[in-house]
Amino acid sequence: ALVVGVGLGLSLRAPEPAQARGWLEVVAQYQALYAAETLAAVQPAPAARAAEVLRVAAAVGAPPTVENTDAAGLRYARGQVLDLGGRPLAQLLYQATDGTPVALCVIATAAGDAPVTTREVNGIPAAVWRQGGFAYLLIGETDPATIGAAAEAFAAQI
Repeated sequence: ALVVGVGLGLSLRAPEPAQARGWLEVVAQYQALYAAETLAAVQPAPAARAAEVLRVAAAVGAPPTVENTDAAGLRYARGQVLDLGGRPLAQLLYQATDGTPVALCVIATAAGDAPVTTREVNGIPAAVWRQGGFAYLLIGETDPATIGAAAEAFAAQI
């Protein structure tokens, strides 16, 4: 009974706050919910895309990124501002040529610059880097080479 009680107690405990798990893992968990259908019908006009990118970047104080990186195989779909433990997190969503949603997330950081590195976060291909007071994460369940090439393209254009 004691073992069952302890096991039940552990399974019912509150989930870890976002800051305790780290922002990469929180974003990866959220990214896993997206499907190709999430963005399939989203096709904003060029003027709307540009305004949206400016609005989302301004919300976190980041420089605006390009809203389209066709060379890296991504098509811009939409942008939004999320809250990560009281801190704004910019999320720009793209679709890879295979339809997979890919997110570029930006959050302010006090850490110094770091080059693009690729890895998996919660089993999802990702690239991370820091530049000019901001941390960047490009993540999506598509070809890791696409993620790496797109991250390099974004980093060069920021």
